[in-house]
Amino acid sequence: MKFLNGFIFIFILNFQIFAQTSLKSCFKTNVLQGCTPLKIQTLDCSGADPSLILYDFGAGEGIKIDKEYTYTKAGKYFITQYINSNGGGGVKSDGTYMIEVIDAKNPQFITQSCENLETTILVTDNAYDRFLVDFGDGKSEIVTRNIPKKYTYSDNKPKTISVSGYFSAQQTCGMSTETITPIDRIQPANLQQLEVLDNGNAKLTLQTEDLPTYTLFLKSTNVQNTSYVLPKTNGEYIISNIDAKKNSYEFYVSAFDNCTSRESRSLQSLPSFYLNAIPDFKKNVLIWNPTNNPNFISYNLYKNDQLLRTFKQASLSFFEDVDVKCGQSYCYRLETILYNGIKSLSAKTCITANSFSNPKPLTSIHSTVEKESIKLSWILPTSGEIKKMRIEKTANNNKVPSIEIETNATSYEDKNIIQGKIAYCYQIIYTDECGNESLPSSLTCPMLLNFTKDLNDVRLAWVSNDQTLFDYYIEKLDEKGNVYWTSAALQIKNFTFSKKELAGQNFYFRIKAVIKGRESVVSYSNVVVFMQEPQLIYPNAFSPNHDGLNDEFRIKGIFISKFKIQIFDRWGNVVYLSEDINQTWDGRLADEYLPTGVYAFLIEALDREGQPVIENGMIHLIR
Repeated sequence: MKFLNGFIFIFILNFQIFAQTSLKSCFKTNVLQGCTPLKIQTLDCSGADPSLILYDFGAGEGIKIDKEYTYTKAGKYFITQYINSNGGGGVKSDGTYMIEVIDAKNPQFITQSCENLETTILVTDNAYDRFLVDFGDGKSEIVTRNIPKKYTYSDNKPKTISVSGYFSAQQTCGMSTETITPIDRIQPANLQQLEVLDNGNAKLTLQTEDLPTYTLFLKSTNVQNTSYVLPKTNGEYIISNIDAKKNSYEFYVSAFDNCTSRESRSLQSLPSFYLNAIPDFKKNVLIWNPTNNPNFISYNLYKNDQLLRTFKQASLSFFEDVDVKCGQSYCYRLETILYNGIKSLSAKTCITANSFSNPKPLTSIHSTVEKESIKLSWILPTSGEIKKMRIEKTANNNKVPSIEIETNATSYEDKNIIQGKIAYCYQIIYTDECGNESLPSSLTCPMLLNFTKDLNDVRLAWVSNDQTLFDYYIEKLDEKGNVYWTSAALQIKNFTFSKKELAGQNFYFRIKAVIKGRESVVSYSNVVVFMQEPQLIYPNAFSPNHDGLNDEFRIKGIFISKFKIQIFDRWGNVVYLSEDINQTWDGRLADEYLPTGVYAFLIEALDREGQPVIENGMIHLIR
């Protein structure tokens, strides 16, 4: 080896000597092109002794005595041949001999199957010189790129087609495969579902075969008919540039044989549906386009993704949803079921429920007096939601500021009143969930009771502005508010008592009103107190002369509980003192008869209510 290296070194140094010899370089290789790894063989044609021939294969490895070389990287390589002449000089080639090496890749080809088990294979690859097609049934054939090769199979069992790429005199450089199933006859598409999207486009779900060409056709009475060639994908397809939220379409798919263009139409057509939702008075009105599709089974109407109603009538085109709350949003979708479970879904449509008129006024509003306040009560509406509520109040027919009360309250106690002197009336107004204000409720006015008196009688009279029919009852109460007497039912609004019927000093009256037919609903008036004045009855003169006529100064009292009297002479001396109202004075001081004259008296007493009663005056003593 050392000798060889020295030889190569001498050979290179004596390059000019080699150029002067009479030998001529001449060689070939078994291949000029190939893919990695590419092994080549050199074939010498110079006639020189093989032991004197060397090669530089252009891969950067220098001169070699080898006659074969393997390229592992793609590229263009230039080979130079060197010939030694045993000391007599040498020659080399001009270095223009080129080998082209490319990276191996699988050749590209497409297949197209047609009816009657026919398949066309088209190689489109430009990387190789020639191509070998293995049809997958034990037969193969050399084909040319870009020239279709038609082949007919004997059965419709799956076949794996392989295409191999070659360069001249080299084995397979790359191979691609594809498995196909020859078809006897094209099958129509199997439509499964149509869904209208929020943007008005539609999504079609269907099953197709890989081999035919499928075309989607759209028919509409409102817009121009159109068609789409479906890609060779099985599953979902988005149909754009339509507005299925406003227009109705009829969809069907045809399969076309790639060789004969024979059409095989889908067994069913699939209609699209649009759904409109319109808010109305406390209801949502839903409208859709009905279908005359002979395969109709039912409409399923969904509300907030929950099934609301199923309809079996194809001609039906609307529904009113009354189970809604004003101000709340609802989303609806119509699902149409056709034969074999095929579905057509409308787009979702969402609206906010509304109401465009005043809600009904509150009913059964009621008022009554309770001690030092007026209590109101009422019945709330059975449907809808109340957002605000207020009480409108008048005092002696003069409007006062409104009273805001809690939402959904059923009672209120008004303590801001002057009982027994002012007539109050009330109405209630509320605002529903849509912001609509109700009409005022009926007017309710608690009864206002007053009395008048004359010498012999006491007259009770009361005012009631309610239009409701009542039975009225007069009640007598004790000091603690307990009822101890009730009159018979009255239809009039006044009653007169004789003072003789009133055995006490103070009497407490009120009116109870009972709604006819609703005896459980009771209203009370304010309580009035009739107080009979205490009385002291005495003469202004007496004559204690023992004639049996007016011999004593006697005092009678009505409604008097405590008593004290003092009698004074003209000098202010007390001549008589007593705390017993039943005791009389006979005109004496001790055992001495007082003279005729005018005497002063002072009475200090308490009535049965504990109120002071004071009277003073003059009494004439006549002898």
